[in-house]
Amino acid sequence: MVKIAYQYNSEFIYTGTILVQEDPKNKNIFLLPPNSTFSQPPDFDSSSYIAVFSLINFSWAIQKNYVGTILYNTKNPSETITIQNPLQKPSDFPDYTINQPLPNTIWNGIEWIIDFNLLKNNTILQLQNQTISYILSFYSTVKQNSDLFDLQYFSNEFLVYQNNINSNELHLFIKTNTENIYNGYETLSNLISQYPDNLSEIIKQIFNSSIRIYWLENVKSIFNVYLNELQNTTTIDEINNINLNQINYPPFPVINDISTISFETSATGIISGS
Repeated sequence: MVKIAYQYNSEFIYTGTILVQEDPKNKNIFLLPPNSTFSQPPDFDSSSYIAVFSLINFSWAIQKNYVGTILYNTKNPSETITIQNPLQKPSDFPDYTINQPLPNTIWNGIEWIIDFNLLKNNTILQLQNQTISYILSFYSTVKQNSDLFDLQYFSNEFLVYQNNINSNELHLFIKTNTENIYNGYETLSNLISQYPDNLSEIIKQIFNSSIRIYWLENVKSIFNVYLNELQNTTTIDEINNINLNQINYPPFPVINDISTISFETSATGIISGS
């Protein structure tokens, strides 16, 4: 004759059943192996729960199995731990919670709540990163520095040949015509055609640089508008009403060999020409 026994491991967690034999010397006495009991555990879902045997009252207790559960540090949400021991519960870990934090939240002792200062600082950081990424997708730092140098160099060259104007007048000339060319009121090719051959290449180099620099200043100007708006917010709703994904950055100007300009809104997409 055999009888079913219920086994548990060194931590008294149910592991399965075993058939035990009757003692050949004592009828109706069964030889119970170590770490086992004849007390049957209640039905439970073994995928989510464990049965734990108690040597005090010789009964089973069913408890949730949290193995693999990630806990979040309530003081530093980026710090996590994963429960490895099936006997452990989230409550065994002070300063940790099973609740996953959302972005820009802090723990108030009960739940994660949005923190105004954290949301504001991170939104400003997002704006900065987004704007820098947009600029650098078209206009590398090396090229920016190169254009600044070229603008100064060829402006000086222009003054050598055109000694009838001073540097302030040249600055205004460049500023006015750069805005007009970028906004389509003037063409670079038409402007170049108004000067003798010895100045045409200088003019072209000046405006090749100044138009890109003008674009950069426009992008930074838009950035500053949004930055100022964010810095002046006083509530979470005001921050959430500022949609950084809908910022209309100006298209990047591309000047070709015949001094016409196309505009790009992505690193590969030309949208218009003049």
